[in-house]
Amino acid sequence: MDYDCSLITDGKFPAKCTSNAGLAKFKFQTGKVHKLRLINAGSAVTQKFTIDGYTMKVIAVDFVPVKPYDTKVVTLGIGQRTDVLVTANGKPTDAVWMRADMDVGCYPGAEQPHALAAIYYPKANQNARPNTTATPWDSNGCVNVSISQDRVQNGC
Repeated sequence: MDYDCSLITDGKFPAKCTSNAGLAKFKFQTGKVHKLRLINAGSAVTQKFTIDGYTMKVIAVDFVPVKPYDTKVVTLGIGQRTDVLVTANGKPTDAVWMRADMDVGCYPGAEQPHALAAIYYPKANQNARPNTTATPWDSNGCVNVSISQDRVQNGC
């Protein structure tokens, strides 16, 4: 995404940084259901994943099928994978933000705790950045969402 490399001041990232590298772009088709596999590849903090204005259906957590449930915010623990289904109910000209936010209450030293990607529908202007509002969420004490036995599919 568009990262501000000037935020790296302590030299702890040896790789070359490219400012404003561009946004990741995803294409949605109106009326289709899209499956996303979300991965927190970090090593320090939980993440909150949202798509502005959308509800996602969680169908698996760490490859274990769960009884599907709807949520606007997916919490991802360190190293966790969660599969979600998203119904593309937007207009053909829509563009929306997809967000992965570090729970900075858990890790206040994050240089850039917010990551963005753009979702574009077939007739959206892909040269324009989305203008949508973030889904609010609260820190949950830096713990992951519990997947209780009543949410696990039978036989798993």
